[in-house]
Amino acid sequence: MFGYIGYKILEFIAISTPYPVTYFIATFGARLWMLTGVDVKTIRNNVSKVLNLNINDKETHRIANRIFINWAKNIVDFLKHPIISKEKLKQRVEIEGLEHLDNALKGGI
Repeated sequence: MFGYIGYKILEFIAISTPYPVTYFIATFGARLWMLTGVDVKTIRNNVSKVLNLNINDKETHRIANRIFINWAKNIVDFLKHPIISKEKLKQRVEIEGLEHLDNALKGGI
């Protein structure tokens, strides 16, 4: 029950605030989450293995921090998606490399 109520509260906050405010809240929440330590070691371990860095390296911590912040912003985007018009979405999305898709489609892939 708490999960559903928590979701609805987050959804209300996301929908009722502009993007800069919502992203600020998401960033703050992600930093708080990192302070709890939940999943932090797993993310840092994964980053260290993928990038061949020491798990205690500052860069590993910085990247793990960015992962949590970006994940929180993705949640905001998901929660806001019911209210975003096609025009607003087009303003917010930048498509790069579309020519690669076009070339692949021409080649029958």
